Amino acid sequence: MVAMSRADISPIALAGGGTAGHVYPAGAVVAGMGGTAIWLGREAGMERHLARDLGIPFAATGAGAVAGRNALQLLQSALANLRGFLSARHILSERHPYALFATGGYVSVPPVLAARSLSIPVILFLPDIEPGLAIRFLARFASAIVCTAAESARYLRGASVVPTGYPVRPELRAWSGRPDRRAAARSELGIGEDPVILVMGGSQGARAINEAVWTALPRLVGGATVLHQTGLAGADDSLRARRSLPEWLQDRYRPTPFVSLELGMWLAAADLFVGRAGASTLGELPAFSLPALLIPGSFAGGHQRANAAYLARQGAAHIYTSPLPESAAALAQEALALLYDRAGQEQRRTAMGLLDRPGSIDAIRATIARFAFEDAR
Repeated sequence: MVAMSRADISPIALAGGGTAGHVYPAGAVVAGMGGTAIWLGREAGMERHLARDLGIPFAATGAGAVAGRNALQLLQSALANLRGFLSARHILSERHPYALFATGGYVSVPPVLAARSLSIPVILFLPDIEPGLAIRFLARFASAIVCTAAESARYLRGASVVPTGYPVRPELRAWSGRPDRRAAARSELGIGEDPVILVMGGSQGARAINEAVWTALPRLVGGATVLHQTGLAGADDSLRARRSLPEWLQDRYRPTPFVSLELGMWLAAADLFVGRAGASTLGELPAFSLPALLIPGSFAGGHQRANAAYLARQGAAHIYTSPLPESAAALAQEALALLYDRAGQEQRRTAMGLLDRPGSIDAIRATIARFAFEDAR
């Protein structure tokens, strides 16, 4: 490899996928690099669409999951991983990146193994508090593991762990850094001084949360304006739920299938977040000092429960554990109780803001450059 400065990490290869909370951090790290990055992932995966939305060139590689698979499925996954390894190795051989930055998920496994076979430094990013199977397996091949919270180091003993914080996208930072962010966001949304609840079930929505919101909608909009990301599957039902409200209340329910460019404005306008506890909540909520009522999903090894527990231990969030949508009325009651607990909300807002790491992108770039530079000498 040619000589490089410690501030320069391009060209770089990226890998990982499965959720927006695993794709957007890598996008934030390489923002502004133009065509000097490439994303390795599944052709049929969410990462393909998200990477292209972020302007990152994409190359398809195969990958196969192993958790919860039967014997036949494991054989199919092994073949998919072999194809993925060979494909990733070919791409990396042509690109000669200084490093591979991988954000976890089984889709990361073939590119990481391919990178190591070519002596390309690997930096893993653990966005959640607890590592999943892929990160635990790949830790032995990594030059370093950067993570959202120092607490994660106890799950990765023996690895070089660097707590950096969660890299929040620049377009969100543009909103969170504004001293007038709340007033400006509410002005653009035409909300005024109404209390605002932001409901998000993850990038694809969450049916149980959606149904609970629709069931309790009259109660919720009676006490607050509700901004609701429903996912595409909930788009039509959300519009029906809105039309079912009295006309004078309809403007207090603002559903949308997916929030992208408007997310910073929504976070800035909100007083309470209600939703899943995916990786992005560990970075985006602190950036906006936004208190939360978290409803962690039980999928993917239970990582959301660990994320929610971490935020609750810091005094920044409450956890809702009753089954949904059956307990919709109780969810609405708890959300409104938190919203109108002025002293408690201020304490949670302060606690959440203390978790923010605004220098996380620079810290991750510096870590990547350090190991790439050492290997390049």
